[in-house]
Amino acid sequence: MPALIPCMVVEDDPIQSFVLREQLKFMGYASQEAENASQALDLLERQDFAVALMDVRMPGMNGWQATETIRASPRPWRNIPIICVTAFAFLSDIKRAFASGMDAYISKPYAYETLGKLIHLVLRESAEGRISNCGEQSCIEHLTPSCCYRRRRRHGAAVCF
Repeated sequence: MPALIPCMVVEDDPIQSFVLREQLKFMGYASQEAENASQALDLLERQDFAVALMDVRMPGMNGWQATETIRASPRPWRNIPIICVTAFAFLSDIKRAFASGMDAYISKPYAYETLGKLIHLVLRESAEGRISNCGEQSCIEHLTPSCCYRRRRRHGAAVCF
């Protein structure tokens, strides 16, 4: 049996965390839970993850601040792909997610299949280092609250779908 792909779920709501971790397990991912940003940073020190799924609204440090902290770190895990999984669905929230360094965004409620495709895309793009060259403004204009993706750190280009 092949090894499960390790994912970190950063979610303070126990029900949301359980549902997300069960979905990940069904899709073939092994997940570790962090209830807040501090726990997420501790987990990153101890274990390697292929991807992080990060809520935004959490006590203490929020998901945007946690992502900024991760990206500013000199540690090797600073480049972990981070998917914003949140109930916030305004364009300003999407922009803030990308400005903080998140790589992808999906708003709750979401279709199980959409989450799976987004994770697959993020992992594939991360592994292959491929990006699409579309202008910053054109990507922002076509963002939708349901699901979008952007590789912010590589050459300043963006990927939209």
